[in-house]
Amino acid sequence: MTHPVRNPNNSENTSDYHSLLEHFSELRQRIVTILVFFVISVVIVYISSFWWMTSFISYITRAHVVLHAFSFTEMIQIYVMVIFFIALCLVSPVIFYQLWSFVSPGLHRHERRFIYKYSIFSALLFIVGVVFAFYIGFPLIINFSLKLSATLHIDPVIGFKAYLVELIRWLLVFGVLFQLPILFMGLAKFGLIDAHALKHYRKYIYFACFVTASIIAPPDLTLNILLTLPLILLFEFSMLIVKITYRQ
Repeated sequence: MTHPVRNPNNSENTSDYHSLLEHFSELRQRIVTILVFFVISVVIVYISSFWWMTSFISYITRAHVVLHAFSFTEMIQIYVMVIFFIALCLVSPVIFYQLWSFVSPGLHRHERRFIYKYSIFSALLFIVGVVFAFYIGFPLIINFSLKLSATLHIDPVIGFKAYLVELIRWLLVFGVLFQLPILFMGLAKFGLIDAHALKHYRKYIYFACFVTASIIAPPDLTLNILLTLPLILLFEFSMLIVKITYRQ
């Protein structure tokens, strides 16, 4: 009597399949957890919005800018957008924790140590970028636009929804741009870039900073230079950090 021969590849495929299902199940649970916290945050922010919404709108609106709503439904959209944005900021630590808990088991020990070491630094740089955009970058754009409208003899009618979307975009753009030191530190730590080799490309990187500022800002030379300077300072600061990391 002959017995069927078991194929070892089938057992390996079955094990991989079950492992993949476990990962998807864990990912689903973490997404559900994030959604639950987000819904709770939305409810809390909505209930408390009657006390802080007016002050918040007055604070983010420049004194010399008159904002408009072009429909009744747009007022509802603005209200919901503000509540969702604040709730997302409140729940962001939960999002990062769930993401880290899902990814960390697949990382090596030195990779986990690197992320532990620089995560707080990354958060601080993001906050600095947001503050820079709110108090310097975005006001420069507004002043340039108003001067341009006066030159063209055009009375601008600015919708609050467009204003809010543009403000959030600028906050996120500069928050991400200020992560350059972390990016360079990571690349240097894992041996992907050489601090000495980057010095030879400094003038090209300066030009890339100017091009980046021209893309995210209106085509005004003075404004582009003002926005290029922090990008260059970020690069030089990143170079300093890379040298320190490279020596280690």
